[in-house]
Amino acid sequence: MEVKGIELFVKADEMAQHAAKRAEFHAQRAEAYAKKVAELREMRTDNPAPTFDGDGMGTLKAAVSNSYHFNQDPLTALEDQARSHRGLAERFRFIASHTCADATYRLSLNDLNTLEIGA
Repeated sequence: MEVKGIELFVKADEMAQHAAKRAEFHAQRAEAYAKKVAELREMRTDNPAPTFDGDGMGTLKAAVSNSYHFNQDPLTALEDQARSHRGLAERFRFIASHTCADATYRLSLNDLNTLEIGA
């Protein structure tokens, strides 16, 4: 048998389990970001003009340090991260619940990226 490129074969139960784990991971990340959003909103409500340490961002910068939203308001950046993780959690839940029980899936490198395998 000749295979062109890299293709991997994964049984449905293994793919469903992986997708369920990724869904849980992203749900937890979405929840963590949503909590940060609530904390930041509360901070802004309690003190509309808060004073932060150092360069004016302090703990807010730490909250979004893993974000690519460098020129964005910290609240917006956190909301975007929460939204992104919620969307990924939904995608992985869908994948986990829509695999064909007896199937073996042929995955390309692109599929591995989409499924966050080895990411």
